[in-house]
Amino acid sequence: MRALIFIKLFFISALIFSQAPSKFYTTFGGNGDDVAYSCKQTLDGNYIIVGSSSSSGFGQTDIYLLKVDIMGQLMWQKFIGGFGNEIGKSVIQLSDSGFVVVGYTSSFGAGGYDIYLIRTDKNGDIIWQKTFGGLDWDFGTDLLLAADGNLVLVGNTSSFGFGKKDGVVIKCDLSGNLIWQKYFGGLENDELRGIFSRDGLILYTSGYTCSFGEINGDMYCVKMDTNGDSLFTIKYGSNDFDVANDVIVDAIDSVILAGGVHYGSSNLEATYVKFNQSKNVIWAKKYGLPTEDEEAYKIIFSAHPIVANYITIFTSKEVVGYKKDAKAIYLDWIGNYSGGQNSGTFGYTGDDETFDITSTNDKGYINCGYTNSYSKGDLDVLIIKRDSTLAYGSSIVGLNERNIENLNLVEVFPNPVHKDSKFECRLINSQINSKIKITVYNISGKEVLSEEHIGPASISTEKMEKGIYLLKIEQRNIIFNQKLVVI
Repeated sequence: MRALIFIKLFFISALIFSQAPSKFYTTFGGNGDDVAYSCKQTLDGNYIIVGSSSSSGFGQTDIYLLKVDIMGQLMWQKFIGGFGNEIGKSVIQLSDSGFVVVGYTSSFGAGGYDIYLIRTDKNGDIIWQKTFGGLDWDFGTDLLLAADGNLVLVGNTSSFGFGKKDGVVIKCDLSGNLIWQKYFGGLENDELRGIFSRDGLILYTSGYTCSFGEINGDMYCVKMDTNGDSLFTIKYGSNDFDVANDVIVDAIDSVILAGGVHYGSSNLEATYVKFNQSKNVIWAKKYGLPTEDEEAYKIIFSAHPIVANYITIFTSKEVVGYKKDAKAIYLDWIGNYSGGQNSGTFGYTGDDETFDITSTNDKGYINCGYTNSYSKGDLDVLIIKRDSTLAYGSSIVGLNERNIENLNLVEVFPNPVHKDSKFECRLINSQINSKIKITVYNISGKEVLSEEHIGPASISTEKMEKGIYLLKIEQRNIIFNQKLVVI
């Protein structure tokens, strides 16, 4: 027992005193489509991600909730849903270290699709789940924790309201009990997609309206009090469809919307518009090509205000011959481009998009979406850890090769392992004489050693200093990843 405690203490010490990589990217996925829509840093310094998976789970598409550590290694994953379709759109963490997820479901509820709200414990196990909606289609898109400790979520409903489709704002307690429900819209289609509050009291939501602006749709923002009563609305757009996917409010109550606007062409351009409390436009900026659809999904405050004021992510098609690329850039106080390594672009020949970005404790950012360029063939969950320059590193640590089916098929022991000793690595259920290749990378992504073995591999730690390492284990066309601690 003492020896076990001793090893555990060494393992914890190694984690604490070893520096985590400031930048990497990694993917998770199987044979279907796997997408991440929301990511946050957790109270213990790791990362929680939610999205959807058609590779694993119970039905057609399930909510995919996963936690990864600061190395990008999977800690646990959960698939939530029934025999229909479930999508997770946003996740937050509560003070008890548990999580709340909002999205939508066709497996449960009153009919069609319903808003789906789930509370889990810190391990992702369900505490309760609730649905909100009627006989038609109802979708949840974002949520936050209000100052009074209750949950506020937004989405849209075709079951209730004033017209074809309306924005909906729901407040409920931490047991999922409804406190109030408000609808925003008119006779046409209206949606709410994002929610923001600086103080937890005054709420701002973003989306689009076809009822109160141009009939094809304008950017739409509603300011409301803690009871969900409207204080004002903002509309902005062109003569074609326009949308605000996100909203933030700065320290002097200026409102910044991020989304897409048509500017005299048939394509959306990523657009940012800043308003004062009199609803007057302070500035409006657009990014992208008028010949391609490009759309902003998120804007947050910069962790480096001396460098720039905002960080934003949007879909880009700026590189000729490439498909969708994920872009993350700094914007200054008037919305001008202010930096981003490689112009902030991530992607290759396939479609790659990100939908959320959040600042991290190391003054960097965690960013998530999907990739087709670095997937198994369909879409895989994409997680990008960016440093303070918005750089995302490279794939040299092999993190991008992971997939859902190959988890827990590798044994590495002992782990932790003492310096100047040996550890063994073997593939479970592998043929005894099968050739495997093991490559060891340090915390900075530098290759330390690479060896090929027939059957189980015995590898010396003589060339390895004390710390955390990543193992890339290759057998034929399958790649596995494991974390190794040298003490």
